[in-house]
Amino acid sequence: ADTAPFSDMSSEHQEGCKLRFCDQYSAGTGPLSGLPLCQIHLDKDIKLVDKKKTKLMQKLEAVVATEQRLQLRAEQSSLAAELQEVSDAFDSLQAHLQQWRERTMSRVQAAHDSVAGRLRDAAEAEECSKEVSLASNAGDWKSVAKLVSSLRIWVDEACERTEKFDQVRSEIVRLFNGTSLNTNSSSEEPRHHKNEENPGCSSVLQSEKDTDESSKETICDRLNVRSIGDISLGVRHLEYLIDRHMNEVNQLFWIQLVDANELEKSQVCRSIATIDGLPGQPGYLAVCTNTAGFMVDTNGRIIRSSSQNSGCLPLPEPCLFISFYVPDNDDIDEVPIVDHILVAGLDDGGVYQMYQLRLQCDLDWNDGIWSLHCDSPRQLLYVALETSVLVADLSGKLSQKITVDDLPVLCEEVCCIDGDADKLFILTEKASVATVCKESSLPISTISISALVSGNLSSMSLIGRNIALLDYESRKMYVTSSISGQLLSFYPTSRTQPEELWYPHEAACDDRGLVFQSDSRNIVRVLDFSGTIVQNLGRKNESGCNAETFNGPDCLLVVQLASGRRLFVSDVQNQRIRVFEIL
Repeated sequence: ADTAPFSDMSSEHQEGCKLRFCDQYSAGTGPLSGLPLCQIHLDKDIKLVDKKKTKLMQKLEAVVATEQRLQLRAEQSSLAAELQEVSDAFDSLQAHLQQWRERTMSRVQAAHDSVAGRLRDAAEAEECSKEVSLASNAGDWKSVAKLVSSLRIWVDEACERTEKFDQVRSEIVRLFNGTSLNTNSSSEEPRHHKNEENPGCSSVLQSEKDTDESSKETICDRLNVRSIGDISLGVRHLEYLIDRHMNEVNQLFWIQLVDANELEKSQVCRSIATIDGLPGQPGYLAVCTNTAGFMVDTNGRIIRSSSQNSGCLPLPEPCLFISFYVPDNDDIDEVPIVDHILVAGLDDGGVYQMYQLRLQCDLDWNDGIWSLHCDSPRQLLYVALETSVLVADLSGKLSQKITVDDLPVLCEEVCCIDGDADKLFILTEKASVATVCKESSLPISTISISALVSGNLSSMSLIGRNIALLDYESRKMYVTSSISGQLLSFYPTSRTQPEELWYPHEAACDDRGLVFQSDSRNIVRVLDFSGTIVQNLGRKNESGCNAETFNGPDCLLVVQLASGRRLFVSDVQNQRIRVFEIL
């Protein structure tokens, strides 16, 4: 190393060394300390700088990586090409999706136009029939002859269109006759189809050509079936498929640290919280995402906000409403009757404090609650009882009561409720769904599904404009149109494993086509749009109270929160609510 003095003799050679206890004259300014130093201390300062320089050069040489630069330049070029290829791949995918969009929309439009054309022919034929009958009854045979002559070609064409339309409908019935859609299947295992050419939720249109169709009972002769299945839900299911696939693609980013708790590729739901210590056996659930204007007083009661609410806290948002089952007579001593609805404030995985909500009406809690639904924008809670539906605000103040006598269908019991932004859907014991306007509480329409089910419906939930119905007796879940009541799909499908006997309790669906179904064998089954079981929550035929098991999973609720999709499960015998993140 160069140890020549770093000196400035013109101005500093007469100064003394600035280090303490040194009485030597300065030989120069230290390059590191910046102080006048004697020759001995100056040399030491220079050596210290030289050591730092050596370490710096070693680090620079490591960064320079002369031997690796050629390879790194090649990798950079490769990544630049990869960047362009990924961009091109996404552009191609978007173009491909657009082609599928146009193709699918065209086929849906064709199905719509076919029905519209059939209705138009029927209306025109009815009008022509009236004209011919009117002229004939008046004895105006000249007009009759003129009408017959003018209508002959149109009638022939209309008859051809009608015959073609009826042939297509007959083919749909024939295809349905080849499915396992049989209401008398409560005592036997659901049949498994080996036809894999057209799997998926549209398997309601799959056939078994080698089956003697006349030897088995089907529901096709007494069921209204739509000409196409649930195409919109199938398209929305792409979101789930893309998410799952792109999560696997992202595993190729090896430069990122792999989380030790990274989920298995097959996992769809992840347990994130448990609401335990409940006062009874939890039943139906509802979530409110708009609690503005409501407070919790010092006694834990929910009230409306006012200037006199000193010491009150805002009602947490979002919050979960929990109803409770009435225990059997044998369990009445161990499990008390809960005389309120519990409200739990939700966090991104944890739970805030829980509060009691008592409906401000004459309610016999011994009769139990049959279903819950919350309209967050309206801040209304709908509570289904045996013969009525109570409408209350978030403080429990009753604003409306809808009885079975108000419904547009003759019935005696309310089985289940659900709703969208404008309508309340009420499932009755007559296997019909009554629709009520939320704004006016006036009945809108009724959909009869009695020809479809065995009469033991245990669950109803909305999927967009469609209704999912769980038939406990036949062990099937049906998806019908909420507008026409026509069947769109059913589960289990040909993709569902044949060894999976269903013992369903409740079902819920998300907007991507995932189906969640609680089973009496202490599991919650997760199925994709095609009916394939993608995950089982819990352990089959094993009860427990830890994070891996259930003891009587029953009511389910799927909601979209600001933090993501959530699945809530009533774990009845454990007297707790399990919360899962839907990935």
